[in-house]
Amino acid sequence: MKNFEYSVFIGRFSPFHKGHLEILKKALDISNKVIVVIGSASSPRSVKNPWNYDERKRMIETSIGYGDLTRVSFIDMNDYLYNNNLWVSVLQQKIAKATNDSDDVALIGFKSDETSFYLDLFPQFQYIEHAT
Repeated sequence: MKNFEYSVFIGRFSPFHKGHLEILKKALDISNKVIVVIGSASSPRSVKNPWNYDERKRMIETSIGYGDLTRVSFIDMNDYLYNNNLWVSVLQQKIAKATNDSDDVALIGFKSDETSFYLDLFPQFQYIEHAT
């Protein structure tokens, strides 16, 4: 039996790298299902975001085995520049829908620098720190 029904893993994944894969593996270890939130989903290509949502999703899918892939779902998340409250509200709604309003949800991640502030915006989820 897993510790949680769901784990949520949020990132841009541009690109999806070994550190991300380690966190995703940990999420699979501790939960029955993992929801990967791919941020900046509709942003135009740029140096910061050279891949679109579908390309980043494929990177993740091809990095994990088929058996584990059946336990992973994806949420596309747009940016709401200068409006963190709206971003949090929209993402909370999407997570609630994906989890059928479950309260057995963990948020997994790694607070690497100031850009990881979003990990503190979801106090309703148990935060699981995973250093890469």
